[in-house]
Amino acid sequence: MNMVVHEPTIKKTTNPNLTYVRQNSTWRHGTTLDYIFKQAGYRACITNNDTLKTYKYNNLYYVCTAQSTGDTVRKWVPAPDLFNDTYESRSACSASGAYGDGSLMAGRVNKDKFYACQSASNFRLANSDEISYNRACVTFIKGYIARLEAVFRTCTDNGWVRTEDRSIGYVKDGAGNRYNTTVVGNQQWMRSNLYYNVDSSYCYKSDSCHVYGRLYTFGAAMKACPAGWHLPTRAEYHTLMNEATNGSSTGKGRALKSYWHWDGSDAVAFDARPAGYYVASSNAYYNFGTWALLWTSTSNANVGATRAAYLILKTGENDVTYGDADLTKPNAYSVRCVQD
Repeated sequence: MNMVVHEPTIKKTTNPNLTYVRQNSTWRHGTTLDYIFKQAGYRACITNNDTLKTYKYNNLYYVCTAQSTGDTVRKWVPAPDLFNDTYESRSACSASGAYGDGSLMAGRVNKDKFYACQSASNFRLANSDEISYNRACVTFIKGYIARLEAVFRTCTDNGWVRTEDRSIGYVKDGAGNRYNTTVVGNQQWMRSNLYYNVDSSYCYKSDSCHVYGRLYTFGAAMKACPAGWHLPTRAEYHTLMNEATNGSSTGKGRALKSYWHWDGSDAVAFDARPAGYYVASSNAYYNFGTWALLWTSTSNANVGATRAAYLILKTGENDVTYGDADLTKPNAYSVRCVQD
């Protein structure tokens, strides 16, 4: 009775230095790695450029490759650096993965090489600019504006490009909500109020949250901005208003207020909206549609850290005034974030 030999079968002969592989109904010379991988429960090298089944030996992955030597035909050779360096991190290469934001990854084997997550599970070598900036421009962040080497740059199809003043970018909060941003001088601001839902934040009406944002207590406001962004100081608001009015001492409120949603000129695309405010002691909302109160992170040094400043904008008034909040009373105001 004839015995059926299945492919790929590997066998040793009486010569321990020889390995044979059964392929295309005949035996051919194999390699030591064919034998090692077979003993480990893998298979012989029979398919050119086979990386679907990745085999690792002595810290390297191998790929089945065609050879010019007639008696060997194919053999396992170390996979390219790109594969060996990035294969084990493919699951982190996604929009929400560790490298989806353009963070660079050092090679697993070649520590002196750096890679960028260009698209889902697809790494590429980082270019010299990206290595210098320590941030890659990849598919997942196209249109994002980053401060790189003290200069705003936009991620485009052509890589990082210097950003013009008043350019529009975006940022995402901790829940993945996306906000447009605007570059104003040496600052980048959110163009709308934050609506990230955290403890000690409130919404006047559920259908108004995305348009007017949520209202936050001071403690919540200090922690709600996205990574790389923060609650602005009073001085940072002052810088913004000087840009919006070209240094004029009047008209700062009108310059910040929305043109479409309020009675302002929206000079720098800040688009302030009248979300009103929430008073905890009465569990009530006030002045929705006519006032905007915006937190700053600046405390009142005269009375310690128990009070913090906030901006007040009102319908029919062209200027900005400041309030001084008692932080022992958990009232809630609007939040804008500025990039670090």
